[in-house]
Amino acid sequence: MGLEGVVALSKPLASKQNLQVLTLDENQIGKAGLMVLLTTLSNTLGGLTLLGLAFNQLGDEGAREILDRLPRMSKLKKLTLSGNNVTPGLKRSLVVAAPTVDFLF
Repeated sequence: MGLEGVVALSKPLASKQNLQVLTLDENQIGKAGLMVLLTTLSNTLGGLTLLGLAFNQLGDEGAREILDRLPRMSKLKKLTLSGNNVTPGLKRSLVVAAPTVDFLF
C-alpha cells in the first residue's frame, strides 16, 4: 500500500464517524503514512477499539506519534505494533500510558 495507498484510503475513512476497527498490518505505510492516517482520523480516534499497524516500518518515531495520541483513544482495546522496530523503552512507555490496552509487539 505505502504512502500513496494511505492517502487514497484516508479520504473515505475521514467520513467514518463510527470507525471501531482498522487493520493495516503489513502495508509498509511508514511514518509518513502513519502521520497522514492519524491526521485524517483525528476526529475518530476515540472510537477505535482495535488498531492494527504491525510490520509497517514505523520505528520509534511512529510509535512516539501513537504515544502522543493514546489519551484520545479512550476505547482502544488492542494495538498491534509487531515488526516495527520499536525499542524496549518506548514499548514500556506505551504500556504505561495505556495499561488497559492489549499491545502486541
